[in-house]
Amino acid sequence: MQLFIPPKELFSHATQKGRLLDHMLMQGDQ
Repeated sequence: MQLFIPPKELFSHATQKGRLLDHMLMQGDQ
């Protein structure tokens, strides 16, 4: 599991999965 993900990749993946908020929350939790 990669902790750091490029903004482009993260955004693309998050948007596609509809979990952009989830990703932000995960990062905020850490």
